[in-house]
Amino acid sequence: MKPVLEVCTHSVESAVSAERGGAMRLELCANLMIGGTSPDEDLFRMVRERVSVPVRVLLRPRCGDFLYTESEFELLCRQVKRFAALGADGIVIGVLTPEGDLDEERMAKLISLAGGCGVTLHRAFDVCRDPFAALETAKRLGVDTILTSGQQADCTAGAGFAARAGCKSRRGRADSGRCRRKR
Repeated sequence: MKPVLEVCTHSVESAVSAERGGAMRLELCANLMIGGTSPDEDLFRMVRERVSVPVRVLLRPRCGDFLYTESEFELLCRQVKRFAALGADGIVIGVLTPEGDLDEERMAKLISLAGGCGVTLHRAFDVCRDPFAALETAKRLGVDTILTSGQQADCTAGAGFAARAGCKSRRGRADSGRCRRKR
């Protein structure tokens, strides 16, 4: 599989610069300095008008953990439907259970609401209890990309784990081990 250079962006300017710099796909978010939250709908529209590369949208109602209340999950569901309807090429999501496992039921609901958009599992993967079980769950769900730093603070430190997970994932659909650079 050919590597994809995906760049995390948070403004029109950073998205345009990333594309000019060779990005093959963008992840659009707000509040990048706190790990990213869901972007504004108008920001998405403006980025979509100005770039030609695929744009996936990070959907996260707040910073902090990935264990969401009923209201937060309802908001995520609404955001998935809205950004899919606006033409997002994919969604970037992650929901965990109180035990630290990937929440398969909630993830499945979000994926079904995406209506065929690509699905990326975000850094929730890096804080899950059992990353290899999460990888298997992600494959069952149809997740096509996992963004990970190898369960470490940065991708250089986690390269060994990411490589092992990447080798394991080649037997299925998920593609892990990507190292992103923030712009």
